[in-house]
Amino acid sequence: MFSNLFRIETEGKIKLHKYRVFWKEGFSEREHVNKLLWYVSEKVKKPVVYRDKFLYSFTELKEDATDIECAVLEKEGVELLESLDIKSLGQIANFFERKLKPFSLYEEENLVILGVPVLKVFPVKGFPHLCVDYRVRLISNKNLQEEIEDGVGEEEIIGKEFRVLTSSSKNSFLVEEVFPVNEESAERYMKLSTSEENRKAWEKVKLLLEERKNAYAVKGTFRKSGTTYTYPALILRRVITVEDIEGGKFKYIRNPTSDRVEKILDIKRSVSKLMHNVNILIKDSFPVPEDLGYTPKIYDASGREFEVPHNVKEFLSSREFKPFLRTENIKVQPVFVGIDDKNLRKEYGRIFKEHVVDYIEDIGLGIDLLKPIYTQKGNRESVRESLEERFREIVGKQKPDIVVVFLKEFEEESYLPGGRTLYDIIKEELSFLRLPSQVILEKTIRNMDRFKAMNIVLGILGKTGNYPYKVRLEGETLYIGVDVSRREKERSSGSISMAGVCKFFSPDGSFLKYVIKKFSVEGEALEEKFVDFVASEIKKVASEGLSYKRVVIHRDGPMPERERRAFEEIFSRRGIENFELVSVIKRGNPRIFGRKGRIFTNPKKGLFLELDSSSFVLTTYNVSDKVGTHQPLRVSLIKGSTGLKALAEEILTLTLLNYSSFTLGKLPATVSHADKLAKFALKGFIKEGADSRMFWL
Repeated sequence: MFSNLFRIETEGKIKLHKYRVFWKEGFSEREHVNKLLWYVSEKVKKPVVYRDKFLYSFTELKEDATDIECAVLEKEGVELLESLDIKSLGQIANFFERKLKPFSLYEEENLVILGVPVLKVFPVKGFPHLCVDYRVRLISNKNLQEEIEDGVGEEEIIGKEFRVLTSSSKNSFLVEEVFPVNEESAERYMKLSTSEENRKAWEKVKLLLEERKNAYAVKGTFRKSGTTYTYPALILRRVITVEDIEGGKFKYIRNPTSDRVEKILDIKRSVSKLMHNVNILIKDSFPVPEDLGYTPKIYDASGREFEVPHNVKEFLSSREFKPFLRTENIKVQPVFVGIDDKNLRKEYGRIFKEHVVDYIEDIGLGIDLLKPIYTQKGNRESVRESLEERFREIVGKQKPDIVVVFLKEFEEESYLPGGRTLYDIIKEELSFLRLPSQVILEKTIRNMDRFKAMNIVLGILGKTGNYPYKVRLEGETLYIGVDVSRREKERSSGSISMAGVCKFFSPDGSFLKYVIKKFSVEGEALEEKFVDFVASEIKKVASEGLSYKRVVIHRDGPMPERERRAFEEIFSRRGIENFELVSVIKRGNPRIFGRKGRIFTNPKKGLFLELDSSSFVLTTYNVSDKVGTHQPLRVSLIKGSTGLKALAEEILTLTLLNYSSFTLGKLPATVSHADKLAKFALKGFIKEGADSRMFWL
């Protein structure tokens, strides 16, 4: 096996110049360390490190680097270090990441697909390792100056995301204003520029003006940092979303496994040369994961038990299982969207009856097919307008248990205003009405087979609460998935809007309910409000008679320190004692690869790589090498005493409760779709409240 984690060592002692940092008024360590690191490192052209109120530099700083916008630096001496800690190595890696240029994965007239190098540092069993990878970025092949010259208006620029070609920031730049510049203003901006690349760009602007051509500048904000800058339009390129490109180009985004490994090794060679200049060595050695050898088990309503080594396809294929029925019959409302031909609608209905309805009735659940309804004829926009009327029609009738939507794929412009598809709108509208929905694309129903039918059946069963199976979990544990979605501060009130989501699973793996609550609070109170909401919901579950001895909280994404403290303090105050906090991070993690000779492959499910005493990397699904590269989970035990391998086995078991596909998905059901629910709630697409159906699947 192979990993993209490479051990870091130092070559002899490292000499660092030590400076005490005195923050200027209006600046602080908490908010401006990254600004300090960036500015000083750009001045000296080498990485710098911040630790415990001191800045350390590989070279002595000149006067112009010791008195800067945010701080004054006063030299205290020189230190010789045998090694560097993880945080310092991470800051050094960030510097060298900025020096690595993006590389082209694909290029055509209006599109460039870039690979943008990413460097992170992780501890692996006490030793620092450099994680080498890249993210894919899609940008236009034209710069913004050229777009404006081609007649693109402000409405297509303001509020859109662009990539600043001269910036070391990997974050998107959100344009707020576009304006023409003259020679005087171009000269002023050039003098204000802190980087040589930007000064050269303003020089090009001056040349355009000398040729009596129009030149433009933009003012905007980097999305993550919130810092505002003014740039010439000719160094901005539009960021393109994955949905905007044709399917045939997905192979350049997903990258077959061997291609990704080859590029990772190229990046590793480049960064090794750069880091060697500061006596840091990147070794070829990498940690090897172990196979847990764990096979989760499921059981049906008859009590029969089944092992699930890969997925539930074999279990579903038999049609002999007995689902846990919530009701004897379900009402199904068919809706045809954009399918105008009456004969086609009749044929699709017949196929659905033969492959899906008959299957569900064979396993003991009755189906009441309601009279189909359909949208008006027309293009994508008119169909969208017709949808609202049809959904009101559904609500006005006897409420169905699930809406099955047969959706036409339109050949014209893929996206409606706001970048939303008809699929998005259908899901949003029905989610707001708390109606479970199963969307079936026209190409799916035309080419129906037993595997497609099984996925549809699984989705309908899961969304209506008639679960095909449950799982065996150890101990009497209540599992809860939580996530929050925040909205930026509103200038008028200084408040933050937040939506919190809880998903509850009982000790036998049954889905109990989800709960959504929205808040509007001041900054520091944010975590306390959310955690108090979670504690209240746990108390409600207990009052409803469910017996459990342990509570496990799965947090979707990293758990901030303030949130951890809030859980400990509020749970203690509310009498919730035996609980564990677990962070589940789904992106930006170390990768694991299989290997057959010189060929790299995706890893098998169930590989475990311990990073330290409280965190590990875990492969939770199987994926073809042609489809893309496996993305493992990174799991951290923030509070609790469960062993890491036992925790990994719980995670693997909980992936079985994603009833939307027999391939199960990569996330435990506790946090799967939690971020989507939170974002939908914040935008108003889902109402506050609780429900015991997984309508979002």
